[in-house]
Amino acid sequence: MVCRFLMPYRNSARIEIRNLSKEAVVISSEISTREWRWIEGETMYFRAAWKMAHDLTAYNTDGKVYDMNYLDIQGAGRLVGAATFLYNPSPVPTSWGNWWGEGDEKIFVDSDTFPSFFGTGSEDYYNYSWSSAEIFFHSYCAQPRNDGPGNRGYVSNLRCHIADDILFGKSLNFNMELRHHGVVPGVSYGSIAYFYALPSANYVAAEIDSDDIRDIRYSGWTPLAYLGCAGYMFLQAEDLAMENSSAKVEEDGFAAGGKILKWRPGGGSNELTLVIQSERPDHESRIGLTLAHSPTGAIVSFSFNGEKLKFDDKDSLITYMSSRTVLNNHFSSKILLKKGNNKLILKSEDVAPGSETGIDFIWLRNP
Repeated sequence: MVCRFLMPYRNSARIEIRNLSKEAVVISSEISTREWRWIEGETMYFRAAWKMAHDLTAYNTDGKVYDMNYLDIQGAGRLVGAATFLYNPSPVPTSWGNWWGEGDEKIFVDSDTFPSFFGTGSEDYYNYSWSSAEIFFHSYCAQPRNDGPGNRGYVSNLRCHIADDILFGKSLNFNMELRHHGVVPGVSYGSIAYFYALPSANYVAAEIDSDDIRDIRYSGWTPLAYLGCAGYMFLQAEDLAMENSSAKVEEDGFAAGGKILKWRPGGGSNELTLVIQSERPDHESRIGLTLAHSPTGAIVSFSFNGEKLKFDDKDSLITYMSSRTVLNNHFSSKILLKKGNNKLILKSEDVAPGSETGIDFIWLRNP
């Protein structure tokens, strides 16, 4: 962890690190200092306001949407950044359906009766759009975590106001609406506001306690067909018949149903065959796959009933992700779904030692 914000002090500085866990922690650190001219009435302290709320219910209707307050301060200063981190337990597997950030930022400066800054959605405040599920890092904004599928699970967004810091002379009140695509209980929502303020500024600095940093465990979930995935049915990969299988079912609270099918090519075969049954007469359709992308991912190609199959208009998918595991959705080109048994074959194009592909569930259009 690196902080590059300047932290002026008059005469001395003291750093305390408090361990709220039950485990021993070893810490090493490095601090850079240099001379600084302190000017009374002008020089400001660097500060951070951290807040956490658990067991919230997020709503999608007017009258039930509420503001999460990031900062309420009296005095002079400048807002230089913010971050949001939350647990979004929506069972909907698409961004259009499980998006948590329809709410707008509302920043009141000084004597505002209407916000000086009134946004168009949390993602727009964090410099992206359309509830993107992508992991990204840019100079002054990032989404370093988004577990998926869609925007489900643990999510973190951040923005630094470096070229566009917000100055206030008397007061600042910063709120972000919590507005969801659905009605979702069990949301945990945290925020940080980074700012400079004169020593005389007044704001509530909440004490962090052990409940604030409680261990938030993934709750069991089953994919729900709603909005972006309306009209689909979902087949758990671990429930499908397999041929010539080098895959096994693993417990995984992260995945739908608490289990995931982990396929590790080897034993003379670099293919996995999944059998999908259909009760309907032959018809044209598409299928979806929700796959785990991870540091042990691979390159995978596909065929369906003997015909080469593209997902996301690509001949193969890369399921490798360097830093963490996420669940991503992929959709096929058109297929002929036959009545009876259909064979979806996954072929590993990269049989590196230890490589694996996690298959969570398959999407089929409802009759």
